[in-house]
Amino acid sequence: MKKQIVLILYVLLMATTGFASGDPDFKTRDLDQMIEHGDPVNKGTVELLPLPLIQIEALVAAPPKVRKTHYLMHVLEGWGLAPMPTVTYGLDIHSLKGQKLNVYIEDHVAERALAALSVDDRVTLYGYHVYNSKYGPGILVSNFYRHTQWRHFSGKLKTWFQGGQADKTTHKSEEN
Repeated sequence: MKKQIVLILYVLLMATTGFASGDPDFKTRDLDQMIEHGDPVNKGTVELLPLPLIQIEALVAAPPKVRKTHYLMHVLEGWGLAPMPTVTYGLDIHSLKGQKLNVYIEDHVAERALAALSVDDRVTLYGYHVYNSKYGPGILVSNFYRHTQWRHFSGKLKTWFQGGQADKTTHKSEEN
């Protein structure tokens, strides 16, 4: 019986990771390369991009917080984006090689992120590459996927089989 339950839990876990396999509309980009090679062609300017859909892998460096978004909103208005997203938050992330970047994050996504993400969580971020500047790529995040962390899942299984209480590292839902 326990083997069947473990198998069912494993199948459910694998089924919930489908979003992580990517959406064909979102092109996988290497965040380290975007940062290293993201300077605008003309030094001292901002290079606007036609809002390509991208997905990047990163680690959460800090929870979302309010940031200046006036320039981003001006660019989005110039592209005629409709409906206009509400963006007042930024998210500090680290690339997989440890480079730090602050990305824009839509407010409704930031609210979910505040509840679902912790520092050092590995995430796939989905969104738009809006511009390149001397400060790095301007990225607007419109969704995220929090990768399942085996230590959390294995701790939940161990606790469940032992009939005890969960330890403090197993408190998060893996859902978004």
